[in-house]
Amino acid sequence: IGVIIVGTGLPQVCNEREIVKQYFSGIGSDGFEYAYLYPGMNKVLQSAGRVIRTEKDRGLILLLDERFSTGRYRELFPREWSNARHCTAESLTSYMQEFWECSIEARESGRCSLYAIASSRSGSSSFVCRMNTSSLSGKIQ
Repeated sequence: IGVIIVGTGLPQVCNEREIVKQYFSGIGSDGFEYAYLYPGMNKVLQSAGRVIRTEKDRGLILLLDERFSTGRYRELFPREWSNARHCTAESLTSYMQEFWECSIEARESGRCSLYAIASSRSGSSSFVCRMNTSSLSGKIQ
């Protein structure tokens, strides 16, 4: 079970979004965050939440966009994603294999919970991957 989320979910530029952006910029806040970033991340987190619905669910979430590895986006991740590791297209297969082959006891103790944020320093493809187990009690926000 899993989901691949391509892009940050940012809404299209339109008059309504620009009005929101101008308003929040006018009161000293980051208008881009309120108009685009927060609504986009809400979509991303809703999509990620489709994978884990109960305490017994296990699944893989891949976030395919280099921006997810930046602090601006990472600070919006749920706290369960805080110990993410960097991975690459080459290491993803081994992470996934380790995750799916992990024993039930290890999963329940949290020893088999894998989180990874990936970026390709030399190439154009990059992604963030996060693997969840029942040790998180199904708490995907």
